[in-house]
Amino acid sequence: MSSVKLWLAIGLLPLAGAIGIDAGGGGSAQAAASGLRCEIRVHEQSAGVTLEGVVHANAAVTGSYRLEVSKTGGGGSSDISQSGEFSAGPGELGSLGTVMLGGDPGAYVARLEVTAGGVRVECSEHFSGEL
Repeated sequence: MSSVKLWLAIGLLPLAGAIGIDAGGGGSAQAAASGLRCEIRVHEQSAGVTLEGVVHANAAVTGSYRLEVSKTGGGGSSDISQSGEFSAGPGELGSLGTVMLGGDPGAYVARLEVTAGGVRVECSEHFSGEL
């Protein structure tokens, strides 16, 4: 590989992580081709915050997911883990799991891993401070 191509490949790795493609698992090209991607949506509410794991795909997919949330704050800390099977149609938003963090959310890290058709994608959401 020429040095220009190597530097270009290294430079694009952070972009792959930012859009939720797993750059280390060999499924990156498949994930891009299938349109499989995940997202963690944050819904602010007066009583706290709700985190929702969501999957997007260009074609009908079935697979599994794991949503993990770690929270620390004035009221202590908690670790939440949800997992299960899902199916989503093309162009549909597939809601995977929801976590409610009541009161002051403090600081949290949420991580979502989605596997479908041999392809794995990950995304994360971090928050520290007040809403």
